[in-house]
Amino acid sequence: MSEVFGVFSTRKGRRTLLVLVLIYVAVALPFRSLEFLPGLTDIRPVCMLMPVYGLFYGPVGAWAFGLGNLIGDVAAHDLTWASVGGLLANFAAVYVYHVLWNRLSRSGVTLRDWGGLGQYLLAVLAATTVTVVILTPAAWLAFPSVDVAYFTQIVLINNVLFAVVPGMAIIIIMETEYHLTPYGSAGPGRESARS
Repeated sequence: MSEVFGVFSTRKGRRTLLVLVLIYVAVALPFRSLEFLPGLTDIRPVCMLMPVYGLFYGPVGAWAFGLGNLIGDVAAHDLTWASVGGLLANFAAVYVYHVLWNRLSRSGVTLRDWGGLGQYLLAVLAATTVTVVILTPAAWLAFPSVDVAYFTQIVLINNVLFAVVPGMAIIIIMETEYHLTPYGSAGPGRESARS
């Protein structure tokens, strides 16, 4: 638990959180008007940052994604009780990326090999499942008339499509061009995104 809440105890953690939230909002807000279900869900290219935040920033990235989602709801005048579910779902999904990538791996995982690619796709499916399990009931409680099947499909498409295509490309660029390693796995001669 100290890892999750330790983000707020250091100046560096708070500064990184602020920068990541600002990036989230800058990417998310322009697309808020492209809604599938008004007031509930839209096209979310910001989902490409979900695995990036989880893999390279760990708990800071999870908080940034959850809080960024809440700030996006406020800025778009879409703040409802479902926003609480959005905060929790987005935090949990990013944290799942962090846990699956860094805690369950016995070696430095990279997208440069088939094993790393398989683990990444497993993390995408797990994070998407967590998002659906938390967000769908929250949306239904806030909007009982919502078509739950349609809502679930939109969440699945947003999370999987953007995590697999642009999200994977961003991670490969961060690994190969900037020599960054996933959060918690910096080795000799390599740099973690948070160092």
